[in-house]
Amino acid sequence: MEVEMLDWSGEDISEYKDGSLEKFLLEEGNSRSKPCWTGKCTMKISKDSEAAQDVLFRLGDGLSYGVPREIEECALTMQRGEVCTLRTKDHTYTLTLVGFEKERAIYKTPVEEVIGGALELKLRGNAAFKINKLRLAQLYYERSLSYLDGIAKSEQDAQSAEVLRDCNLNLAMVHLKGTMLKLSGL
Repeated sequence: MEVEMLDWSGEDISEYKDGSLEKFLLEEGNSRSKPCWTGKCTMKISKDSEAAQDVLFRLGDGLSYGVPREIEECALTMQRGEVCTLRTKDHTYTLTLVGFEKERAIYKTPVEEVIGGALELKLRGNAAFKINKLRLAQLYYERSLSYLDGIAKSEQDAQSAEVLRDCNLNLAMVHLKGTMLKLSGL
């Protein structure tokens, strides 16, 4: 008896589900949690059968570390210890998620630490904005806002209100600057 394989397709993890990013699971991960934007991540990356390299990078800022956006998108779907093949239009990567920075459980964190974390993320967003890394700045501001969303209104103080206002205004600036750059053709 002969078996003929007609088609082999992986999981479509592209944003628009257009087949531009296909993930093939090779080995299951050993945790239920997954990395999140702006968190640190360590991966073994092998491109087109080249030797694998360990790369430590911050999700959302991968290009600064030589990590393509496609790999960042795939990392968000992976668990610690997971091994997969990622097929893009131009390359095939073998990826292993070695480790990542876990998201803090905001509901278990004292309010002062949550506000401090939100402030730190806002400052990182400001630094990214100043060097024209608009996508990264947006990710930092959005994550800062998600920290503040976890605080009950009754526990918010003047500092958290200020961080909330600043992040919303800075997000608006990111969108305006991005629109202006698109319109100017840069």
